[in-house]
Amino acid sequence: MKLSYVLSRVLFAIILVSCSKERPLAPHAMDEGDFAGDLLISEILVDPKKDGAEFLELYNSSDKVIDLAAYTIASTNSKGVTGTPRTISASSQYIYPGTYKLISKSPDAVLEHYPSNAQIETVAVENFPQLTNTEGAVLLLKGKETIDSLHYSAKMHDPLIRNSKGVSFERVSFKKATNNAGNFISSSATTGYASPGYQNSQRDNSHATGPLAQLSKRTLDNSKNETISVQFNLREGGKMTNITIFSTAGRKIFELVQNHRLGTLDHIYWDGQATDQRKLPSGTYYFHIEIYDSNGSYQQFKEICFISS
Repeated sequence: MKLSYVLSRVLFAIILVSCSKERPLAPHAMDEGDFAGDLLISEILVDPKKDGAEFLELYNSSDKVIDLAAYTIASTNSKGVTGTPRTISASSQYIYPGTYKLISKSPDAVLEHYPSNAQIETVAVENFPQLTNTEGAVLLLKGKETIDSLHYSAKMHDPLIRNSKGVSFERVSFKKATNNAGNFISSSATTGYASPGYQNSQRDNSHATGPLAQLSKRTLDNSKNETISVQFNLREGGKMTNITIFSTAGRKIFELVQNHRLGTLDHIYWDGQATDQRKLPSGTYYFHIEIYDSNGSYQQFKEICFISS
């Protein structure tokens, strides 16, 4: 009888250990024992467009389901004064492993300025802390413990961006400390200069292999209204591009983009039209692609395509 009882207890303990290693399936197995690094600041917009709204994006880098009701956010102004922490949600708001959450006073206003096909989870915070435009900090807290904090300055924007209004700061790496130099940089033009609630355009791509720029295909059929894209696979963010399309005789056909800020994994489409919006005749054309940055790096590429009609 005693042996049977002991074996039963051992079997029960093994089952508990096994279950604890599985990914949580329901909100009741939550974030007990959270540690710094589980919930991270991923993106921030401090100077929104007219009729827009400031926002904070959070990312769950853990394998646990986290309830945002246990967290608060606060801001520090340019004088170093930190305001009262604001509750993110009075009721449970879960953020699942590997996902993002958009936090703003008006998420609808944010998404109106930065539309996306991504599935975006939002939390509306009526008393969202005010973020100073020139310099400040935002803090993510759980109780009295600071879980993460970002110290930002308008000087962090790329100098090649002429107007930073409506341009967010995106996190590059979740494996590096939040305030490491260069870990938050200006978002890309392709996303509209912000990516609220989904994967950052300037995400870490340091292990990329293959060409930095290439065409998605070599032939474009104008009779079928097809498109072709220049695909970028950059090892680091903060790059700009100029793309101009020429005929084989060297005549400029179309300026696809000029001074366009890229994300690390990006693409720019062309529909086979010239500057006057007419469909081009059959023939060979080439893309002159320039990639450069504010540090003086410059590269150029030539990609050839054939148009049929």
